Amino acid sequence: MRVPAANQLRAVTRTANECSVATWSDVERWVARHEVLRRDERSIVFATGGGRAAMRMRAERLRASDEDWLLLLVPIMAETRTQLRDALAFDNQLAIGSLAIEQGWLMLKATLPIVGVDQPMLARYIDFMTREANRLRAARSHDAKRAGTTAFAGD
Repeated sequence: MRVPAANQLRAVTRTANECSVATWSDVERWVARHEVLRRDERSIVFATGGGRAAMRMRAERLRASDEDWLLLLVPIMAETRTQLRDALAFDNQLAIGSLAIEQGWLMLKATLPIVGVDQPMLARYIDFMTREANRLRAARSHDAKRAGTTAFAGD
C-alpha cells in the first residue's frame, strides 16, 4: 500500500476546506447567479430553471443548535387543491427533501447545514428540487387530463 506524500495530503485538505461553506454570505453569492426576485437579510427568492420549467425558489437562513442551516423551498400548488393522502404518498417517494405546507401552498422543501455546503452541492440541490417540482406539477397535469381532476386535488 502506497502512503501519500505529506504535500499530497495538504493539497487534499486544502481543496476540501476551500469547498466548504462557512457563511450565509457564500450561499447568497452563489444563489445570486440566478435571477434574484426578492432579497432580505434572511432569505432570497430567485428564479430557477428556464422556459416551461421556470419556477421560483426560496433560500432561507435558519438557526438550529447555534449553527446556520439552509432551507430551500419551491411552491408546487395551492394547499386547497391538495389531497393529504396523495401528497403523503408522493412525499414517501422523495429521495431528498419533503413536502410541507406554508402560506397556503404545498411546498417541496430541503434543509441542510450551511457549513457542509459547497457550490456544486448547492447547484445539485437546486437542480434536483427544480426537477422534482416539475415532476410533481407534470403528474398533476397528466392526472388532470386523464381523470378530469388534479393529482393531489380535492373536488
